[in-house]
Amino acid sequence: MTKIMECGHSANAINGDGKECCVICYPDPASMTYIDMPDLDDRIAKCSMCGKEKPSNGNLPFFEWVGTGSHRAEHMCKCGYYDVGHEKEGSVCKCKNFIAHGKYEFDRYYCGCRGWD
Repeated sequence: MTKIMECGHSANAINGDGKECCVICYPDPASMTYIDMPDLDDRIAKCSMCGKEKPSNGNLPFFEWVGTGSHRAEHMCKCGYYDVGHEKEGSVCKCKNFIAHGKYEFDRYYCGCRGWD
């Protein structure tokens, strides 16, 4: 069974210690920490490049769960920057205060529409 990492992505690589991780977010500790499989029933994933829709499934390539309680839902601001973008004075974020985006309507994956190399 596919494992979901704390970063929200399905495990998609093996790190130097031989453990599953998310290569997209590595070496963030969230990329190496498992969470319980979220309830994906009634969720749809869209390809992040072309928008092709499929039922959410941790086995989709580069799958990212972005539902309630997900890393992205809690750490991405409504302005489009992550919470760390609000921590430094003079940051490039458009707002003054971090407001969590909350769950996204669609999970994310990559369908291969732009190739695999």
